[in-house]
Amino acid sequence: SSAAVSTGQTFTLTTGVDTLNGSGIFSGTVGNADPTITAGDSITGSGTSDTFAIVSTGTTGTVAGVQLSGVETVRVSDTSTGATTINLAGVTGLELLSSFGSAHTNTLTFSNVSSITGLQLSNTSGTGAHTVAYTAATVAGTADAQSITLDTATNTGVTTIAGVETVAISASGQSTIDLAAAAATAVTVAAADATTVTLSNAANTALSTVTGSGEGAVTYVVDYSLGELAVTGGAGNDVFNISAAAMGANDTLDGGDGAADKLLFASTTDVTTIAGTLATTTIANVEVLELQSDDNGGAGVADFTIDLDTTEGVTSVLLDANDTNAAAAYILNDIDATQMGAISMTMVAGGAGLTL
Repeated sequence: SSAAVSTGQTFTLTTGVDTLNGSGIFSGTVGNADPTITAGDSITGSGTSDTFAIVSTGTTGTVAGVQLSGVETVRVSDTSTGATTINLAGVTGLELLSSFGSAHTNTLTFSNVSSITGLQLSNTSGTGAHTVAYTAATVAGTADAQSITLDTATNTGVTTIAGVETVAISASGQSTIDLAAAAATAVTVAAADATTVTLSNAANTALSTVTGSGEGAVTYVVDYSLGELAVTGGAGNDVFNISAAAMGANDTLDGGDGAADKLLFASTTDVTTIAGTLATTTIANVEVLELQSDDNGGAGVADFTIDLDTTEGVTSVLLDANDTNAAAAYILNDIDATQMGAISMTMVAGGAGLTL
């Protein structure tokens, strides 16, 4: 065991039971052959930005039974191949949960979190997922707001946060997030750089508004079949991928202030509609319509037969044929003169072609 007092320094836990007091970064390891974070460790921070820094390697890593007091940030660098769980039962005063430089392949979970705490994903990569699990009492209200900060976060696993009603995402650097927030009715996205925000998870049935801001070009992946949904982009040239389902009655899409916002619908099966009628579905400030026929791996092909009367603001149409077995057919009804004069076509290498 050891006892240490430090001010503004970084010091390391040992394989024994440690008692650490001071201001700085308290670091340790789990998941390896000789973990230095063990039940019974006690850390007391005396500064205003004290950090518990955890490195998880190997397979399963668990942090539990560690007494934390006066610590503002829990930061995990997870490169493990199994699940990593940070059990924060009884810990109060946290301001930030951070996944920094993680490249894990399973799920990093912050469990038993007792107050709504910001989540930061920074320099992440790989296929790993993240979960923030609050105690039932923490999310018992009806106006819980979760902040998520992305900083060059490119991991592709799902980020799951249950019980919160609003989620505010801010992003810098090229970043991605695949969000499952079952109770969330509203998501905002403030992006400075290229960002992909996937909100099509089947859990997101409560989601009713998505609102973007900032100059970054955002790709929004949404599923309009989960419920009535209003999506608004920001100032960048955004992409709205609605391939999961056509827009229905009372659904809206506003591209925002970008000059070349794009509506994308991709399919491996025939498509006869991408939106409801002009009277029930609103699409505004979208300049480009891309219809993408993807390869289904068989003899058939995804053909498009659609009306364009709900996309009157669209000024150009991109027909994208990616099937290598058969030529995709595109029948575009109610196309206006501007759209007709700005049709472009692309094919994947080896593509069979398309007809219009």
